[in-house]
Amino acid sequence: IVKQFITQHSREVYDRRAPFALPQVMQLKACGRVKPGAAEVSANPRAR
Repeated sequence: IVKQFITQHSREVYDRRAPFALPQVMQLKACGRVKPGAAEVSANPRAR
């Protein structure tokens, strides 16, 4: 549910019927997975 919400709100929304409509500002930015750094992995072995 959360991934679907982020996907829906991270697209540019514009009215296809208006020929010169400017796209609205995106509300969210979908980012990929974030990998832990070496310090975090050494401090927390479950961070993988």
